[in-house]
Amino acid sequence: MADVRYAVIKPFSGGDNPYIEIIKKIMNENGYTAIPLSKVICSNYIFKRIHLSHLNWYENVRGKNLLTTHYYILKHKMAVLYLKYIRHSKIIITVHNKHSHDASKKNSSAKLLAWLIKYSDAVIVLCDDTYKYLDNICKSYKVNGCKCFKIPLPSYSDFYKHSNIDEFVNISGKRDKNIFEIAYFGSISEYKNVGKLIELADMIKGKAIHITIAGKSSKDYLDEIKNEVSKRDNISLYSDFIPNDRLWGFIKGADCIVLPYKNDSMLNSASVLLALSVGTNVVCSSNGTINEYPADYTYTYNYADEKDHTAKLYEQIMRAYSDYSTNKELYDLKAETIKNIITSQNSYEVVLDKFNELYKTLER
Repeated sequence: MADVRYAVIKPFSGGDNPYIEIIKKIMNENGYTAIPLSKVICSNYIFKRIHLSHLNWYENVRGKNLLTTHYYILKHKMAVLYLKYIRHSKIIITVHNKHSHDASKKNSSAKLLAWLIKYSDAVIVLCDDTYKYLDNICKSYKVNGCKCFKIPLPSYSDFYKHSNIDEFVNISGKRDKNIFEIAYFGSISEYKNVGKLIELADMIKGKAIHITIAGKSSKDYLDEIKNEVSKRDNISLYSDFIPNDRLWGFIKGADCIVLPYKNDSMLNSASVLLALSVGTNVVCSSNGTINEYPADYTYTYNYADEKDHTAKLYEQIMRAYSDYSTNKELYDLKAETIKNIITSQNSYEVVLDKFNELYKTLER
């Protein structure tokens, strides 16, 4: 009987993000048994060979003060060195973002990423924009030989129940059918820039447009958003995460998804890919995920500062609204075209093949 091949994956659960479950499935199809990092020193695994260690969001730095931040970084580094030199594991890191979303941890996060690149056997990039960022990181911290493998984010089409578009009305409420329904879903947080939607509501006042915000947040920030929403009649709030078995229908039922993220730390967005996979147009700030697709078929923008961000967001919303109102066929064609591209180049089969190639390379 062949020996079991073990592979660490961190985190072991992705929560509402199916990326980790997809990678675990791919590991299993390649003959690996996925285990959490915390189990490698347990009695069941202490003498087992760990063939692969796949680290995700590992460069995110946490800590309430300087001491706890340094301890967090040291603990992460020691785990990598232990896996690489004691357990003889191949180290794979996936670059999801530029650095921690906490701006105060930006430099610490960039340094940790540079260190991880140095000790990794493979660096997975999810989009072309990542190459330029990693090149800057390597030059800044004098790291040679970044071993990059591009494996795109997988389409989540097969991992969500294709629920009915009635879910949008069930969550957002029913309005006149001529209203252009735009919606935000996901975490309600400052780094996701949800406050921009309050500003947008004021700018579109009097137009046949309604905004729905759906997601959870910390109590203080949620109370702030609730207070602002209550003052306006063209924006509504659903203050809970939409369950995965209802999310597809919610996205499909919206006329447009709006995701006004800050782009200083973000490289990739699972939410952008999910909405495009459903076949709904997305208005969002420029990021690596949306930039993978033809610009003529997207509603995206770059911005210089927060004031400019608000103006550019409004400009793209009005562009989408104009297309929807004057040429619905063209508007729908844009979404369908991107959906078809994703079906082709982000399919599970494509991602599986690329991981198969990566694993074979590391096993040589």
